Amino acid sequence: MSNTREYLQELQALEGETSGEKRRELLHRVTDLFFATQQSQDVPATAVFGDVMERVAYELEIEARTLFARRMSVAERAPHGLMLRLAKDHISVARPVLERSLVLTDDDLIHIVRQESQDHMQAIAARARLARPITTALVQKGNERVISRVTANPGAEFSQDSLAQIAEQARFSQDILDALASRRDLPPDLMAEVKRNVATRLKTEFRSGMPPGAAGQELDALIEQTAGSLDLSKLQAADAELVEQHSRKPLSEQHLVRLAREGNRAGVVRCLALMTGLDDPSVSFCMTRAEISSLGIICKAQGFANSTYLALLDIRLANIQNSAIVSARAVRQYNDLSRTAAERAMRFLKVRKSVSTKTPH
Repeated sequence: MSNTREYLQELQALEGETSGEKRRELLHRVTDLFFATQQSQDVPATAVFGDVMERVAYELEIEARTLFARRMSVAERAPHGLMLRLAKDHISVARPVLERSLVLTDDDLIHIVRQESQDHMQAIAARARLARPITTALVQKGNERVISRVTANPGAEFSQDSLAQIAEQARFSQDILDALASRRDLPPDLMAEVKRNVATRLKTEFRSGMPPGAAGQELDALIEQTAGSLDLSKLQAADAELVEQHSRKPLSEQHLVRLAREGNRAGVVRCLALMTGLDDPSVSFCMTRAEISSLGIICKAQGFANSTYLALLDIRLANIQNSAIVSARAVRQYNDLSRTAAERAMRFLKVRKSVSTKTPH
């Protein structure tokens, strides 16, 4: 098309089609025409395109509008009224527009947050950039899924009040806590508060999952005491090969057992750290100084077999009198410990790790 008059005339000719199949073809052709000419369109021409595409699209079923919305979601000069209507449509139609369209304004998005469904909010929460007024609305109106998603979005900006609200929600939601811990703009004092609150909850939950007669001191030892570490040079020596192996294929229990049987304590610590996501000092502490049950918590959370736990106990109990008796008792406790309870403790350990890497010394 060389000018506005010509492609508007073609649009008018296409509008004469009436059957459902022809209307779908019409919408496809009009959309093609829009993209082919959008750089040369003036404001009136874009408005005409918007009117025609909206009228045809809303004579068709949701599936056809969904395909249409996906195409239009990337158009930088799409008709505003059309995009706003698509953004308020059924979520399958609205999602690509809410996630990607640059035509929608912040005011449009805030209005949709206040008026539309949680699914619409979740789609907005995934946008590449979200200004504070939008995140404030999402935090105020959104459910757990929405808040988790927007909190994990690195392109979202938050006010201090919104972060405080999210921190309160994180006390009761592991998903929100994980998202909050992943942020790089979180004030250290706020994260420390979250950590304290979650520690209390996880300790309570963990103890509720312990077998009858089991003490809770091992959890306190695991998550409250200062971690010890092995010789740094040995850890560094064990690091390169294991990291390379782990990058090619995740390390397995077989790797761990082999290192344990070789008596390679530094390698065991590094391997466990890579497999669990904990840091070396935390794993080292559980291997050498914490209550034996602490090592069991790490292994149970990973779903390790009894034989794997026994191989690690051999290293831990190498210089202990009556090690066979101690080992047998530890395995009985390991069998009684629920994996769910162990996973709760591990989640808190990972939160501690995240906080410690962000808090200035």
